[in-house]
Amino acid sequence: MLQNLQRTVRTREELVEELSALLRRRVVLLREAPDHHLAMYMLPIGEHRVLVGDARMAHRLLVDSPARTNLESYLPGGPDFTEATAAQFHAVARQC
Repeated sequence: MLQNLQRTVRTREELVEELSALLRRRVVLLREAPDHHLAMYMLPIGEHRVLVGDARMAHRLLVDSPARTNLESYLPGGPDFTEATAAQFHAVARQC
């Protein structure tokens, strides 16, 4: 989003204002998030709530699981359980 920001509006704040007026809804832009489409790390579950993934919890669940081998065959380089990625998931949860 930020790489194209200057083509539509001058600032992030102006983007929020424009979208809010157009959609007639409160618009929230995530300040920090994983570099994936939204549905890969969070899911609206109704009543103004979202469910956000937790990379640290996933790591704990998968560390000794046979499922981890299957994941590594689907994901180039295997799952990303780095602290930097976990922090991005946590940042989304905090902001939500």
